[in-house]
Amino acid sequence: MLNLTLTRQIAAPPEYVFDTITDHAAYPSFTPIRRCVLEREGDEAPNGTGAIRALHVAGPPIRERVTAYERPTRFGYEVLSGIPVRRQSGTVTIEPAGRNGSTMRYELAIEPQIPYSGPVVSFLTRQAIGRLMAGVEREAEARFGK
Repeated sequence: MLNLTLTRQIAAPPEYVFDTITDHAAYPSFTPIRRCVLEREGDEAPNGTGAIRALHVAGPPIRERVTAYERPTRFGYEVLSGIPVRRQSGTVTIEPAGRNGSTMRYELAIEPQIPYSGPVVSFLTRQAIGRLMAGVEREAEARFGK
């Protein structure tokens, strides 16, 4: 099992960061994802717990189910299909930092499908999530007006 943690400081309050990272329909405007389809709406909000989304990057879509939706501090998901892993889950926590800032921490637990592929999976995941986080940072700051 691989456990990865990435952290980013964002010059926007937690509400803006949370609303940005959970706004899957807008992902094509600020991430490498080309299209996002909401296959099933969540319980308390369209992108909330239980939502199933299909993220189209290249090849088959990455299908994910939202497992946690606690605005503005916590968002979680599990991958259902679309990437070569046995299991992958992610949890994003957002904490206030300074007067109008946030610390976004993205934690992943990944069980690779291919033996000994951990270093490659780790590298590729860090690159992909890093790009996602950079896009969330830019978009949340723009929404906040920074």
